This record gives sequence, structure tokens and C-alpha cells, in this order.
Amino acid sequence: MIGFISMKKCYKLFVVLLCLYISGCSTFKGSDVKVSPAEFVYPDEIVRGEGFMVLADRRLFTVMAFINAAGYDSEWEGVQMHPVRIRVREEIQSRLANEPKKKSQWQKYYEQKELDIYHYADYALSLTSDYPFRRIRPDSELGYPEAQLKLEDFPEMNWQMSFLWEYLRMERDKSYAIVNVPNLMGQHYQGFSVQYEKYIYTVENPGSHSYGLNIHEYLHKIIGPLVDVHYKQYKDKLGNYYEAGRDGDWVVNYKHPRIFTEECLVRALDNRIRMKMKEQASGQTQAEPDMVTQETDNGFILV
Repeated sequence: MIGFISMKKCYKLFVVLLCLYISGCSTFKGSDVKVSPAEFVYPDEIVRGEGFMVLADRRLFTVMAFINAAGYDSEWEGVQMHPVRIRVREEIQSRLANEPKKKSQWQKYYEQKELDIYHYADYALSLTSDYPFRRIRPDSELGYPEAQLKLEDFPEMNWQMSFLWEYLRMERDKSYAIVNVPNLMGQHYQGFSVQYEKYIYTVENPGSHSYGLNIHEYLHKIIGPLVDVHYKQYKDKLGNYYEAGRDGDWVVNYKHPRIFTEECLVRALDNRIRMKMKEQASGQTQAEPDMVTQETDNGFILV
């Protein structure tokens, strides 16, 4: 993303967004928001395909620069931060060297809010896609209401999209588009998605996926509604599955039987589809992914 948006411009953008936060995001009440569609007008920052986009998102870059400057240091033990994240952190710290009061103010704001990365990203993606980052989606649409207060070409994504729907034996839902948003300034291996209008933004930290289309996050938009329809009928049985896995190390963020059920189904399908894709590409039977064992050992029940 650095290659597409100059560091100077990004710094200016993120300072503007930060000013919005510090002045009080809650001043943009849902009832005061002038709802309008998101517009992406910089062709060198977008790769478009049928039903998907890859986007160097200025909003996400800005908010990630802010929280990295303000105290967000999370990374897995033994894993080094992505070079882009390191470069941005060094640049921002250099610019803040002579402004200790401002740095202290930002750190205090970040500490007091006690929000996670996805809260900031969710809020940022509800703004206009460029300066001055005005709210264009109402509070009722926020994926996390508590947050209100390397552009790359993925040449295989069209094939992967078609393969997924063929495997599921379902008619493809073309009412929304997947927007891949690489986030090189977050902790490795994490990713999440939020939806505004017809766009599903899949925010992908380094290492969170490696095969083009982020099938995991895409599956959530398919499996989630199905779980909602059938959950009540199988609630007791699914509750027993949840009790069997709830203490697993990787289940910490899925502390409800319904959420746990959806995540297990998505992970099971994600692993299966990935294996089938490799089989079709190589013409050879693939072994069960190592990730299946890891996910099972850490609490998930992949059925």
C-alpha cells in the first residue's frame, strides 16, 4: 500500500481521522449521518473482478497508523512485524518526537477506549473512502456498535469464487461484492469482515490467508444465515458441542453456542474446500491440512 499512497499523504489522512476521534466520534449520531454510498475513485488503488475487489483502503491505513502510534503493539511471539508496519511506526514516531503532548494525548485516548483492532476498523470503514472521512453509514449498521463513541492482484479469485459455489451446490448470491483489504499493520494471522451496503470488507492481516479469495470470511456470509434458521431446532445438541470445546485456547472469542457453531462449520468447510482446490490444481489427492489438527486440538469441533 505504501507504493500506492505516499507516506506524507497517509500521515495527513490519519491525522485528520484522529482529530475526528479525539473531538468525539459520538457527535456523528446515526440520526445525523447523511447516508450515501461509498465511492472508490483511485483506479491505481483498486483491482476489480466479478463479485470482488482488492482495495488499498485509505481509511484502514489511517486508523491502523493511529493505533500503532498510540500503543497497539500486538504480535505473536517469535513473529516479526510486517516491514510496512515497522516503516509506518518509525515514520510516525519520528514525526511525533517533537510533540510529546500530542503523543501522550493519543496514547491516553487509545488506553481509555479499550477497543480492539476490529472496533476501530469497523468504524473507519463506515466513513467516506477518502479525506475528510465523513460518516456515511448510520450507527444501526455498525458491526460493532461499541466502536461508534500491499495492494495485490489475486489472479485466481474468479476461479476460487466459482469453485466455492460449485462445491456448496448452491446458486451464487451476486447481491454483494467481496472487498479484500490487506492490512499490513495488524498482528499476524488475524482477519475479520464487516458489511456496508453491497460490500463485504474482508480485512486481512499478514498471513491470515494464502490462496487469494478469503474463503473463511466469505463463508461466514453464507453459513451465518443458515445457522440462524436452524439453530433453535438443534439448540440442545449444539450446546453440548459447545460445552465440549469451550475451554479450548482458540475458542476464547466464540463464547456462545450459536457463534461457536457457525465458526466450526466455517472452519470445517474452509479446510475442505482448500484441500479440494489443491487436488484439482495438482491432480493429486491431498492430505488433510495440518490446520485441521491444530483447530481440533484447540477446541473447535469440525464436522
